[in-house]
Amino acid sequence: MSLFIIALLIVALLTWSNLWVRWVLPQISAEMTTDSTSIAHGEAFNVHITIRNTARLPAPYVHCEVLLPQGLSLVPLDEATDQNKPLAVALSLKSREVVTVTFRLYGIRRGVHRLHEFRIKLSDGWTPKRHDLTLQFYRQITVHPALISHTGTAERDPQPLGTVTRMRKWYATSLDWVDMRPYQPGDSLRDVAWRTTARRGELIVLERADTQTPDALVIVNVQTQATYHLGTTIATVDEVLEDGYWLTRELLQNGARVSLYTNAIQYGKKKSAHPRFLTITGPLAKATDHKLGHALGQLSPYAFFSFARLIEIARLTERTPTRVIVVTAYEDADSARQLAELRKMGHTVAVHHLTDAGAAEEVAQ
Repeated sequence: MSLFIIALLIVALLTWSNLWVRWVLPQISAEMTTDSTSIAHGEAFNVHITIRNTARLPAPYVHCEVLLPQGLSLVPLDEATDQNKPLAVALSLKSREVVTVTFRLYGIRRGVHRLHEFRIKLSDGWTPKRHDLTLQFYRQITVHPALISHTGTAERDPQPLGTVTRMRKWYATSLDWVDMRPYQPGDSLRDVAWRTTARRGELIVLERADTQTPDALVIVNVQTQATYHLGTTIATVDEVLEDGYWLTRELLQNGARVSLYTNAIQYGKKKSAHPRFLTITGPLAKATDHKLGHALGQLSPYAFFSFARLIEIARLTERTPTRVIVVTAYEDADSARQLAELRKMGHTVAVHHLTDAGAAEEVAQ
């Protein structure tokens, strides 16, 4: 009699296991949402993991895990280590139940970081057999460069940028207009797009090609060695971008219009993209700061072409004399020659080497 009961029990367990694998296992799903896709270095954002059981049978044991890239952590920056713990949650799901778990993640390293895979372990609750699922998804988080603070910043009194002379035409052709933007104090009424203004309900100005000269040009070089295409020093590149971020913010606080050039490969863009990756106008505001930080966070630490070539492209593009600030940790004879050519064209060139103590304050002034 006891053997019959044992056999019956074994058959019942095998039947349950087969039914569970057939009807429950395919009905388990997971998805992730985030409160933000772009955060400042050291700041936090919320991640929501939703696990669903759409079957009519329960899922007694579900363990969901998401591996974290090195740039994201469950703990703040001052507590982070090289060994990141994954996002993990273990729970039991009833039939047709949906559970959402919220985690708080911190951005601890500049760059673009990807969350792309759920690893789920499941059990039917009665047999020791474990089932593994791998579900693919894609979430991209951009972490801005760290906002560094140089010694003496609070006491420094930055010099005003002054006025940049812009050549303007009295009679414009249709080819002269390159963009439209909201009216700013000082714009000529001759440039107002009256039809667009009437349609939008605010003053809109047509920008001319010959009024695009920036008040300052920031060149950010990520080449750290002569054979730039064979590798780079990532920590040094991050320092370059941090200093470029700080210097550009200083210029924006003075109300400048700044164009940024770089030889870094830009995430999500073709490698042949133009090195002028951002033109931004002060004064510095929260939205402006976020736009600048996000753009710098999207830069990889790898150079697509040399530092000398970067300066040459900037020299050929920006022909009207303006203020040029170069942020670099590397320089050679060819790049020095290109910098000399920039000066010959009438540009005011200031070079900030990472190895120069206090150079950032001098360049920003």
